[in-house]
Amino acid sequence: MQPNVVLFAGTDASGESGLWETDGTASGTIELFHWAASGALPSDLTVFNDEALFQSPNGELWTTDGTPAGTAELTGIVLPFNMTVYNRQVLFTGGSSIHRWPSQYVPVFGLWTTDGTAGGTQELTGITGANDSLNPEDLTVFNGEVLFNGADSSGLYGLWVTNGTAAGTQELIGITGAATTGTGLYPYDMTVFGDEVLFSGVDASGNTGLWVTNGTAAGTHEVTGITGTASTEVHPFDITAFNGIALFNGFDTAGDEGLWTTNGTGTGTLELTGITGAATTGLDPTNMVVFASQVLFKGVDSSGLYGLWVTNGTVDGTQELTGITGAATTGTGLDPTDMTVFGDEVLFSGIDSSGDSGLWVTNGTAAGTYELTGIAGAAATGLNLSGLTSAALESDMLFQNPDGQAAIWDVRGNTLIGGGTVSQNPGPSWQAIGRADFYGAGDSDILWQNTDGQIAIWEMNGTSPIGGGVVSADPGPSWQAIGTGDFTGNGHSDILFQNTSNQLAIWEMDGTGVIGGGAVNLDPGSGWKAIGTGNFTGIAGAGDSDILFQNTSSGQVAIWEMNGANVIGGGTVNLDPGSDWQAIGTGDFTGAGDSDILFQNTSSGQVAIWEMDGTYVIGGGIVSLNPGLDWRAIETGGAVSSDILFQSTSGQTAIWEMNGTNVTGGGTVSPNPGSSWKAISLT
Repeated sequence: MQPNVVLFAGTDASGESGLWETDGTASGTIELFHWAASGALPSDLTVFNDEALFQSPNGELWTTDGTPAGTAELTGIVLPFNMTVYNRQVLFTGGSSIHRWPSQYVPVFGLWTTDGTAGGTQELTGITGANDSLNPEDLTVFNGEVLFNGADSSGLYGLWVTNGTAAGTQELIGITGAATTGTGLYPYDMTVFGDEVLFSGVDASGNTGLWVTNGTAAGTHEVTGITGTASTEVHPFDITAFNGIALFNGFDTAGDEGLWTTNGTGTGTLELTGITGAATTGLDPTNMVVFASQVLFKGVDSSGLYGLWVTNGTVDGTQELTGITGAATTGTGLDPTDMTVFGDEVLFSGIDSSGDSGLWVTNGTAAGTYELTGIAGAAATGLNLSGLTSAALESDMLFQNPDGQAAIWDVRGNTLIGGGTVSQNPGPSWQAIGRADFYGAGDSDILWQNTDGQIAIWEMNGTSPIGGGVVSADPGPSWQAIGTGDFTGNGHSDILFQNTSNQLAIWEMDGTGVIGGGAVNLDPGSGWKAIGTGNFTGIAGAGDSDILFQNTSSGQVAIWEMNGANVIGGGTVNLDPGSDWQAIGTGDFTGAGDSDILFQNTSSGQVAIWEMDGTYVIGGGIVSLNPGLDWRAIETGGAVSSDILFQSTSGQTAIWEMNGTNVTGGGTVSPNPGSSWKAISLT
């Protein structure tokens, strides 16, 4: 599911701290909840299971579903922060009080976990080698585990790894070249970079340099031989992976903070010098965010003002966006912070010409950068916002009726909150296949196929087509569009086809243009039907989609691991569901980052989920409720853990919110669209 709102902390007209929500427009920016007489703002917003967890201004753990009524305290945990989604739970740093002196309770911070419920929130105690105050920081999901910075029993901060249990949490000890005095290695700003993690760390000489790890002590080392750094090393900060390199803020020989680039080696790490318009005392790039084919960041220009900059990772491709209407030109300047990608724009906090802090929007150009003014209920001196977080709190249901007309319903949970019929009707010869992002803008477009085989894509804004059209190539009537996936890892959706002889093909897409792909290099053979796509590799965010098949006679399922149109692994799954079980599709029902398989029994209506690791079933089973034979499972969708969309023979739809094989919420969606409207997808 694509993010459809942005949550943030802000100050309202009463001067009180509040939790706000925006759809990127002034009229769509509202306060959800406020805390009276609190000088602090809510913080550490983290999206989890179609909701968001956060720390309230009073230091408790709260949750919100994006509505005022759905915003409430979860537990009174002291100062929860560093929240990180991992394996159907959220790990975080939380405080508790211990009696260290006869008359004083001192808060200490440990590693906590929550499943989003009060009862499922607990501290991981008894961690071997941990300090009384482990104080975990910079939690980073990597290769099926979580790396973090934590204090050991000697009081030194080292590199730790956890699988979400106390027994599975340990420090990586014996790292060559790491500091063994002072703070210790103190790894921070950890950033996944390919099959390694880059971070800033302290070496045995007390210098702070660029380090790399593969998640083991033996595979952790400092990147040495970097030229042009300060005498105390480069001090990397705000490390950001981008297009095969990593950008970061680092100190040069003059002690100035500049924009650096690295490929993870000493010789491949250098400062981008001679950037036009940058301050002579250092560009000081911070708040970097990858947006489309560039990186936006906050930097200091030659006038000493903090402006909005853009880079493609080269000197010539780095420049300030100048002449932004309404931006401050004195004091700190625009001072853009808290940048978050939202669809085909970036939202951020900025200072306007009146010196007030407001909500700004940019498309990566100066002309397309502006403040959202006239926000109802905002403080007169500005929202003073922070913690902008894109969230997928709403789902879109796509329908089509026999005359070709499509409709899109916006739902939150199982409550209809907006949408309607699509403003154009393609006609009865066009069948809606599903929704996907063909333009890399973060929006869900509609994929169509005509009865003559022709393909079309509608670029959508709500219920209105704003672009797209017929695709440049025609597969012909023997080829059926099965679905979409990202088979190249470029962030754009591609199309999977299967023809009447079972041969597969993939079209690599850029909008309505076919830019690559072709016939898949293997033929699944007779009886094997492609069901859909997913990521079964066990590597969250692996990028390349895999293909799920089911044999129409035996029920056996198989997975092909793909790289473009080439099969590079996979095979039949180690268990056979039998011919009564129909594979419906794929989804991430555990929040682990890899795909699971959804089945429905054709005899009973019962649904089941197989949790997968490659072609192996590692968990799952029968779902806790049975929808019955009148209900057909249509598709899966959702933010962290997938939901299931059903439609009954009467046309009634329902959404089940899932956690593994357990139904945790949802229900029927009102009203009933009627039996003539066929549910197509949930995104």
